Amino acid sequence: MSLSSRPDTMLFTLIEQFEELYMCGGPSCLRRAEELEKPLRKCQRCRLLRYCSTDCQLEGWNWQQSPHKITCKMIPRFTAILGNVNETHGHIDNVSERIYRAVEDAGVSWHDGDLVATALSKLIFLREAIERT
Repeated sequence: MSLSSRPDTMLFTLIEQFEELYMCGGPSCLRRAEELEKPLRKCQRCRLLRYCSTDCQLEGWNWQQSPHKITCKMIPRFTAILGNVNETHGHIDNVSERIYRAVEDAGVSWHDGDLVATALSKLIFLREAIERT
């Protein structure tokens, strides 16, 4: 498997992309912060997803396609690895290899990473579909 297609590389790309989007994580909302009157509030557990209202947060928590309640506990494990990867594995020149080794050394489940990547990609895909219309 090439480094660019490995699940860890995709997962961390999605985390970074989601942070930059700064949008509501409610699947039927997905509005960007600048489209809203009030600031977005971060999920208190994962600190990655943001919501414009309690209704959007509840919708995301129970969303049938990929409920946040499944991935919420997993996300902080991966964001912590991403935040510390240069300190813990900075001696490895290749960034993809550095991330892969950091995840392996942390003993984090690749299955969990796949669930998080799937959830984030579904929300990003929905947001892109909204922008195309």
